[in-house]
Amino acid sequence: MLTEEIAMFVTPLYAGLLTLWFMLLSVRVMNLRRRGIAFGDGGDIGVTRIIRAQANFAEYVPLALLLMGFLEVTRYSISVVSQRYSNRISCLSEMCSMSSATTCASS
Repeated sequence: MLTEEIAMFVTPLYAGLLTLWFMLLSVRVMNLRRRGIAFGDGGDIGVTRIIRAQANFAEYVPLALLLMGFLEVTRYSISVVSQRYSNRISCLSEMCSMSSATTCASS
């Protein structure tokens, strides 16, 4: 029985890039915590946006990567996977900006 190896390229690439992005979001939250906001958001809307951007990223990106991996393993067109999910994933970490939220809603 011959088995054909399936080389994944797109999903690991996105996983690596998104890991770096998540680290940047996490550093932003850690810097807020070092400035004296140990719990919650201190009632500041800017702090809330930064915290939620990181939390939304942590909640949704793993699922998107898992779905991308499934599509890639089933040999779904890599270009379709890349085009459809790159726009959605990039919007997840930009939720703290009002202009990007309207862009994400329209795409």
